[in-house]
Amino acid sequence: MELEKVSNIDNLYWLTTGRREELGTKNKTPGRTFYGERRTWVNGCELRIWNPYRSKIAAAIHRRTPISIRKTDEILYLGAATGTTLSHISDINTEGITYAVEVSPTSASKLLTLCEARENIIPMLEDAEKPRDYQGIVGEVDIIYQDIAQRNQAEIALKNTELFLKEKGELILTIKARSIDVSSNPRDVLRRELERLEERVKISHIKSLKPYHRDHYITIARVKD
Repeated sequence: MELEKVSNIDNLYWLTTGRREELGTKNKTPGRTFYGERRTWVNGCELRIWNPYRSKIAAAIHRRTPISIRKTDEILYLGAATGTTLSHISDINTEGITYAVEVSPTSASKLLTLCEARENIIPMLEDAEKPRDYQGIVGEVDIIYQDIAQRNQAEIALKNTELFLKEKGELILTIKARSIDVSSNPRDVLRRELERLEERVKISHIKSLKPYHRDHYITIARVKD
């Protein structure tokens, strides 16, 4: 097995065996798993395998999207669900904080199990459509990552960007076309969402998440100068 550091993302590695390529984050809590993920030891380091079929960010990295996450980054995660992707982000920004927003009480209750083991996560049972409700908890952040299924995904991203994203921070947005409009062509839905975003932010990258997630697109943007 060959081990190679992923560029621009701390504590994340490519594991290559023959033609098989996987991602693994350095386990912040060695010996523990959170959703049944596989673990492997390489050069004295325990890595948690990050499945691109279960995580949009992992899929984006497999698609070679230029995502950057540092170990000191402060992150606002909108749509944290039960914490699958969040657990790997927690492995990455070990010296930072992730504010994890989830609107579903059922998902949030499962999320608490992860948060009890990870001091760099602050869980919040809140609605991402109402960012002023958690403005007293969340400060300026380096990254906003959004993975939600509401129809007004661009609007929600922009509301949170306006309140929380640092001047040189990045918005990483998963656009779920079928959640916005199931009857339209996904490419048309994407185009409309991008037009809404471009009114307020500058988009640097757009990438389809096929074959891992059908009709999903990852978008990276910054606040306009």
